[in-house]
Amino acid sequence: MINRERIRPFLPSGLLSLFRLSRATILRQRFRGNKFFCNVCTARLKAWVYAGPVSHRNYVCPVCHSYGRHRMMVLVLDREFSEYNFLAGKKLLHFAPELGLSSWIRSRYPKILYKTADLSPLGGVDLRLNLEEISLPSQSVDFVILSHVLEHVDNDRKALQELNRILHPGGKLFIQVPLSGSFNTIEGKVDSPEERLLRYGKTDHVRLYGSDLSKRLLDAGFNVVVYEAQSRTLRSLFFHFALDLPEDSSMLYRNESTTFVCGKA
Repeated sequence: MINRERIRPFLPSGLLSLFRLSRATILRQRFRGNKFFCNVCTARLKAWVYAGPVSHRNYVCPVCHSYGRHRMMVLVLDREFSEYNFLAGKKLLHFAPELGLSSWIRSRYPKILYKTADLSPLGGVDLRLNLEEISLPSQSVDFVILSHVLEHVDNDRKALQELNRILHPGGKLFIQVPLSGSFNTIEGKVDSPEERLLRYGKTDHVRLYGSDLSKRLLDAGFNVVVYEAQSRTLRSLFFHFALDLPEDSSMLYRNESTTFVCGKA
């Protein structure tokens, strides 16, 4: 079977962009409706598609492939960046960038100096960086987006310290992780992918975070504001935007879209 992620960097960018645009146009028409809305690609939809089994209720946009956490991140960024003029020349670093969210950021905030990063060189990113030892100068970045990445990192405390180091004073780190709904984070060395799946929810995760993640962020030197998709202020949008896993989801996680906005003093 062809590994699309491996061959993608070698495809002509123009051809790849044309294919994506054509596919999105066809899917936008096929799923056109008024029941749901994707704020990442502005598609009005009659239905979502599913990531994984239907019982997971993990709703994905058929046009841009955004998950609920990406649609939630769009809402959070718009609220945090409400003063657009101050963004000119600011540096935003996006780890493991999702295509739809990345495209939205470039379009929505053209004044930001936007860079993408990943540990792997195969993702077509601007920078190859290791979160546990980020090869960037201290106080060199204004904003960092880290959506569903930290649960893959062996030493997450060191990664958080590094993220704090590279941020300018007044900078912000936007973090999302799968959350269990319990207080305590579950972690520990697990050798087999099968056991990691049972314990952490995915074969390549090394922990399942609880709400005590806030303390880890505070310990790393951040002040923390938490946005929850089911909060009173977002309740009217929850269903229409499919912002997070619904209560009847069979996934191990309680939610995936809670966003921790971590400010550096």
